[in-house]
This record gives sequence, structure tokens and C-alpha cells, in this order.
Amino acid sequence: MASTGGYGNPVRRGSLPLRRGSSERMVKAFKNIEKQVAAEERTRRDSADSQG
Repeated sequence: MASTGGYGNPVRRGSLPLRRGSSERMVKAFKNIEKQVAAEERTRRDSADSQG
């Protein structure tokens, strides 16, 4: 497991020049998705609480 796709260590072999920028975009998108999921879970919990 030498290549971690730009999440931890940079890819040593066969890394494309675009790799870093695209991986940063992916990380940003992933964080946004995590935020969305967390918000949805919170709203689901709130609605379940209000229903009693």
C-alpha cells in the first residue's frame, strides 16, 4: 500500500500532474458530503424526537 491517493502520503510512482489538485477537490467534496450527511441525521433525529 504505497499509494494513498493523496489522502495521507503523496503518491510516489505513476502520479499524474493533475493528481494533487483533483485529490484536493475530492477531499473538499467529501467533507461537504460528510457535513450534509451529519445535517440530515440531525434533522432526522429532531423530527423523531418531536414525534415522540
